[in-house]
Amino acid sequence: ILGGRKCATLGCAILSVGFGILAVLLRLLGGVDDHTTNNDVSINGGGGGIMIKPSVETILFAMGVLTCDIGSFFVNVAFYGFLFHLPTKQALILALSNSCFSCASFLPIVVSGFMDVSGYTLPSVLLMYGVVILIGSGGVCWLTVPSLEEYHSNALVVLGLPIPRRTVKGWKGMKKQLVGAKKVLTHPNHAIFHKISMCVMAMGWTPAFVYMSMADPLGQEIFGGEGGGIGLSLGVSFLKINTLFGFLVGPACGVLVDKFQHPSDGLIEICMLMTVSLAVVTLLCGVANWMVQIVVLIFVCISQTIQLLFVMRYAVSFAYPNRIGVITGAFIFIFGILSLVLILLVSLTIAITKSYLFPIRVASTIGTVAWAAYVVYIKRAQPFPTSPILLPEDEIAIAKNFGVSTIEDAAYVANMSPDALLKLSASSKVADLRRLSDIALSGGACERILHVARR
Repeated sequence: ILGGRKCATLGCAILSVGFGILAVLLRLLGGVDDHTTNNDVSINGGGGGIMIKPSVETILFAMGVLTCDIGSFFVNVAFYGFLFHLPTKQALILALSNSCFSCASFLPIVVSGFMDVSGYTLPSVLLMYGVVILIGSGGVCWLTVPSLEEYHSNALVVLGLPIPRRTVKGWKGMKKQLVGAKKVLTHPNHAIFHKISMCVMAMGWTPAFVYMSMADPLGQEIFGGEGGGIGLSLGVSFLKINTLFGFLVGPACGVLVDKFQHPSDGLIEICMLMTVSLAVVTLLCGVANWMVQIVVLIFVCISQTIQLLFVMRYAVSFAYPNRIGVITGAFIFIFGILSLVLILLVSLTIAITKSYLFPIRVASTIGTVAWAAYVVYIKRAQPFPTSPILLPEDEIAIAKNFGVSTIEDAAYVANMSPDALLKLSASSKVADLRRLSDIALSGGACERILHVARR
């Protein structure tokens, strides 16, 4: 509806608002009165007292963080505006989209360094950063991201025929998409496999979360509170390595995956790499040596990067092209809920044991065993479909593209078997979609349509 350009620009504006909320909140909290009572926070601003209760403080903080998340989501989704500008680089686009989160890891280091050099406070820096995002990033997005019109014009050139300007119309269209996604996820041939996959993914994500959010106290426990070695905290080291992976490894993985012919190709190799990464974390996470910890951080970042790519490719393996977005969102939502449960268990374990190392060992061990068993299972069962799951309404839509009402007649018009037509129609590759449109518009197809009409 909005197109990539407007989506990205709107996301930058929302992000700037989120940083503005956080900056204002932190500015207010900077003036806490030591004589405050009754659980109120007294803010001295401009000579007038402003009373902020802890509940209000929590609400403002949540609003700021949530607004930033929404803005970053809008900017992230805008990457899909390049799909028909880079038609053979779908996995690269997905990888670049995921890499944004890794690259953002470097922001705290930049902010901290800027504060040290300039002397500005954190609220001031956040406010300035919001302005930079609004004017700088927003302007760059407006100039570089394809608009909706450019998206459709490139789709016409690449596919040879126009695509619908709106694939989801109103609440009914959205409900139809959600119902279709539910049918795909609960398909009797794959429902159990989906449940297993999402549980395994959640188990693999938990160790990465601990390093993302608790690296500093984990490092203090590993090194006994001493900062020796290379002189960097575990948290700062993680941020730097994660940023490097966002810039280099994520896009490289996308380029590699684009060379595979089928969406499920390479997924077993990704699973094996996940298993190795988690095994390294399990074995080495407690070693009090900085070089060893750097190795651990590298494998943590590998697991984080390839798991995000795995989720995207997994969804594409099962989703019909017009349903990729909603099924990917459903996977991420369910995977997120399961991860949240495990993260809460880790937090509870930390509170009980007063240890960060114990839960990371347990989580990474469970993740290693789960992913290893998952590799064995998918090698034996071969659960990935040869083509995405098609619902009856999808087959009707395919038939309509050939001007007929049944998939058998559409296969006759296309001069191929019904199975071959369904497989080609379910492909997310631009070359297959172009081949399909060429077949539908060929002279032979027109003659066969007339033959069907005369029956």
